[in-house]
Amino acid sequence: MRCWNRGQSGCFRFPIVVQNRRMFQYSFCGFGICNLSTFLQSKSLLITISQSGETADTLEAVEQAKRKGAQILSIVNAAGSSLMRESDWSFPMNAGIEKAVASTKATTTPIALLTLLAFNMAGQKEKGEVLIKKISFRLAKFLDSDEIEKIKLLAKKIKLQENIYIIGRGISYPTALECAIKLQELACVHAEGIAGAELKHYALSLIQKYVPTIVLVPNDETKAAILGNAAEIKLRGGRIIGIAPENNFLFEEFIKVTDLGEFGSPILNLVPVQLLAYYLTLERGFDPDYCRNLAKSVTVK
Repeated sequence: MRCWNRGQSGCFRFPIVVQNRRMFQYSFCGFGICNLSTFLQSKSLLITISQSGETADTLEAVEQAKRKGAQILSIVNAAGSSLMRESDWSFPMNAGIEKAVASTKATTTPIALLTLLAFNMAGQKEKGEVLIKKISFRLAKFLDSDEIEKIKLLAKKIKLQENIYIIGRGISYPTALECAIKLQELACVHAEGIAGAELKHYALSLIQKYVPTIVLVPNDETKAAILGNAAEIKLRGGRIIGIAPENNFLFEEFIKVTDLGEFGSPILNLVPVQLLAYYLTLERGFDPDYCRNLAKSVTVK
């Protein structure tokens, strides 16, 4: 599921960056290949994402895709893994060893690689490289900023809450999903990533007084709509935690991030919630390196 979120993030990037190519694209978990195998052919490319390169569902999807004649491109952190050997092409993440069960750098890295791939396919290689360098620079600045102390304090304030919601729109929606997974894995709290457009369809019924709701507010075409979502939640007593380049009267808590546009912001905006999950885990008395009941690599179905 974690890799599906990264794939979803990539799926949002390709049609926006690669505007003059006709292509069918779809993001799915490894077990979902059975529903798509009919569409696979010799001109298909299956992009697989895995930290370990040994995930059973992913390897099965690769096997089925190869039987249909599809080409395989893998994005893998573990060099020499089964997935890397089974692929026609492979992008090593080179993210370094992750000892903790919850994935952080092996989450942001494939999103960055998919971004570079999209820009390369659009003939904008240099533009993509400049963007990734900006993200790297701004991440380093953020990690050395006063925002970290604000995140630590926020973790103390919400440590007794058992429900946290994360709202995102457009290209920020997969970021919201990944944020929810980090909070679930580490802090053992019920967390849910919600598409802003779905809020009035079902999620508003979950909002109660003081329930923390993280709102991802990049400076793109979704800004007005996502702030409208925040207003709806606040009206019902929800506690709004804004992650944005600038503060807003709707935010009860505010974490400032640099505006890096529609492609850079979803990567940058993920890191504050990774840190919140880490500090919230410590506040709730759990070990951030060993997630309860979870394994680093899922090698069986």
